[in-house]
Amino acid sequence: MDLAKTSASYVVVALTLLTTGCGNLQMQNGGSGIGRIAGGQAIGRSSSSGALLYVGSYGNGEDGVSILTYPQGQIVAQFQPNAAYVDSLCADTSGDVFVGANDGGEGFIYEYAHGGTTPIATLDDPERKPVACSVDPITGNLAVVSSTGSDSGNVVSVYPAAQYPPTDYTDPTMDLYFNCAYDDNGNLFVSGEDDYKPKQSPKLTELPAGGSSFSDITLNKRIARPGSVQWLGSYLALSDLHGIHHIDISGTSGTIVGKTVAEHLKNQWLVYGSTLISPYGRSEGYPFEAAYWKYPKGGKATQVLNKGFGLNVNSVAISVGSGATLRR
Repeated sequence: MDLAKTSASYVVVALTLLTTGCGNLQMQNGGSGIGRIAGGQAIGRSSSSGALLYVGSYGNGEDGVSILTYPQGQIVAQFQPNAAYVDSLCADTSGDVFVGANDGGEGFIYEYAHGGTTPIATLDDPERKPVACSVDPITGNLAVVSSTGSDSGNVVSVYPAAQYPPTDYTDPTMDLYFNCAYDDNGNLFVSGEDDYKPKQSPKLTELPAGGSSFSDITLNKRIARPGSVQWLGSYLALSDLHGIHHIDISGTSGTIVGKTVAEHLKNQWLVYGSTLISPYGRSEGYPFEAAYWKYPKGGKATQVLNKGFGLNVNSVAISVGSGATLRR
């Protein structure tokens, strides 16, 4: 299996920050149905009736976000946020998509309506680079993992109802956070580790719903540096270099009860129904494709999408259509 390493450099492609009070929420007129490259020029029309797959990438003049029909995988729109590099994608239960991006030292989180290519809101914080995000299905709170670019490590910021200002959280046993995911009850799980003591540090921590501090999750088996994480209804899925571990959570204990191994899987992946969706890397270089696998079976990809993306495909998200619900 070729699951990309989640290293300190990967954190530049994931999310967290330390200080508050540095950003503002800018509301903008929304749009739907059309894609754009930088400058807002339309290149395609997207359907708003069904589920859509969003793929983030950069490089080779194809920077930005591609919107595809799901599961067919046909590109119907593309757009580039004002910030140069797309780092992360996530979606809420109503189909709104959040795009974490950076432009050098400035970080932004753009919110788009289902199928839309013009942001309906922008969270602007020049001191942060958002590398992962998740939306609480109960409250609509937006959790963002950001890189600060400093010795203080990363931060997890929670924006109430996806609005400014956020509350920042850190775990004293971790200085690197890689990914995050809410469960169905509003508990937030964050993957990470202590960069100075990786073998001794926990790989998973939890911010309970309504809580004010993290509680580390002790796993029954040691895993490598963690990557993406997702709640799948009855268990938590957490990846490392060796696969996606299925973890039964009980209090502050986590028991690994299964594992999915998918060929050429990269971070950041997601599971939608019985399908695993992820950037797809055939070699040690940057992945420039996306793919589907059967889940939890894994194995070889069942479909590879390789048209119109940048040289580095780094994130995926599913936006549900009208009348649909986000499947887990």
